[in-house]
Amino acid sequence: MNTLITLFLSSFLLSLLLTPYVGKLATRFGIVDVPMLRKLHLRAIPRIGGAAIFFSFVLPFTGACFIYTDLLKEVLVNPAIMWLGLGGVIVFLLGLWDDIHRLPAFVKFMVQAAAGTVAYAGGLRIEGIFLPGDYVITFQYFSFFITVLWFVLVVNAINLIDGLDGLAAGVVFFSSLVLLGLSIFSGRFVVAMGFAALAGSTLGFLRYNFNPATIFMGDGGSYFLGYMMAGLSIMGSIKGQTTVALLIPIVAMGVPLFDAIVAPIRRFVRGRPMFQPDKGHLHHQLLRLGLNHRNTVLILYGATVLFGLVALGTVFIRDLRAAVILAVLAVGVFWIFRRMGYLEYLAADKIGGYFYDMGDLMGVTSRRRTFLDRQIEMDHAHDHDALWQHVVSALELLKMDRAEMRINGRLWTMGSEVKSQEGAAAGGGNEKSGQENCVDAADGNGVLVLRLPLVEGKGKRNYGTLYLEKDIVRDPLAPFILRRIDHLRRSLVAALKRLEGK
Repeated sequence: MNTLITLFLSSFLLSLLLTPYVGKLATRFGIVDVPMLRKLHLRAIPRIGGAAIFFSFVLPFTGACFIYTDLLKEVLVNPAIMWLGLGGVIVFLLGLWDDIHRLPAFVKFMVQAAAGTVAYAGGLRIEGIFLPGDYVITFQYFSFFITVLWFVLVVNAINLIDGLDGLAAGVVFFSSLVLLGLSIFSGRFVVAMGFAALAGSTLGFLRYNFNPATIFMGDGGSYFLGYMMAGLSIMGSIKGQTTVALLIPIVAMGVPLFDAIVAPIRRFVRGRPMFQPDKGHLHHQLLRLGLNHRNTVLILYGATVLFGLVALGTVFIRDLRAAVILAVLAVGVFWIFRRMGYLEYLAADKIGGYFYDMGDLMGVTSRRRTFLDRQIEMDHAHDHDALWQHVVSALELLKMDRAEMRINGRLWTMGSEVKSQEGAAAGGGNEKSGQENCVDAADGNGVLVLRLPLVEGKGKRNYGTLYLEKDIVRDPLAPFILRRIDHLRRSLVAALKRLEGK
């Protein structure tokens, strides 16, 4: 225990000493974070503080191994910690380079995956997960993928949550304390040393990073912290050669992991680039509720501590009661985030609409198949009158109130045919062939009017015009109706072309 306390204090003091010097160095060479639209700070701030965290972790930890020879022997017998250290150096240099020169997202993900592969090659593998009640989920054939995914996920979780002064460093500090206690309880002293060094280096860095921050850890710091948290959590929770009790570190790091998982889902559902930064993260949502910067960070600190206590509690509760506690926690968290509006894009009606839209697009729904039948019948019509009857049948499915088709001086209306003397003015072949589909503004009674030119391809031939009217106040537009109207127009043009060629 004295070794852990010494290591913690050494990392803490070294971080306190190194951070200001790193900040001065970054300012001298212009390696600063300039205020932007999605940034919350108002002045340029050094952004390579992760270098201070890196050295305040590596130097005391390495020194301890040489001072205490028994520890060095343990490391040599189980070299996984050295492979983990090599991967940590890789992601730190990746992040540091990105802080200085900026790299494409694809390159960063590939190097992160390579660093995860290094840890896997060193023996840090997730081949199964223990669940409460002594249940085990095994990944016999997916161990490599799951392991690398875990490293990439945690690395980016810490990086994504690094959006407010002191947030990422504080979350790592409290999570490290929880996992430090877990490592001591399970008798994994080398892993406990790693978490002690992480806790010390992040606490010392918080002296300068807490609001108002004078330095940022940057990608170099967040990548390194995430990678070490991912690797040490595997080492500290190994129960055997094939399974890992990862549920506890997952709960302990619940705040950043939740944000990292939801962020790409949020962007995907809303049709935005999945890796493009935005202001939809958890801390941004709290700020929108009216909380100030410090209170937002303190609330997320409290949430991290709560998750950590629940994680430690599951260590001492080994039966199904642990599963009940975790289930209640999950429901409570979901309810809170739902009330915050954080999951508004995952509302049941929107998700249902999305899948219904996909089903309609693929022709799975019965209404889409029925409409397709009308389109096929249009293709078999032997003259214009029969064609119009099939068009009317399709428009009735769309619940149109009124329809007209004007072709070469002839006018068809919903249910009857009328001769017209208007000629070209009625929508004959002299209409502009390049005209796009038009939507006239609804009138005072809420009637939507559509004027659709029946144009082949890019204006090669204009056969006439289709007019549609619908009272959208009395009967709102059903999903997909505009898309089906355009499908109808295309089928109608194809049928008119076939009839003209007879």
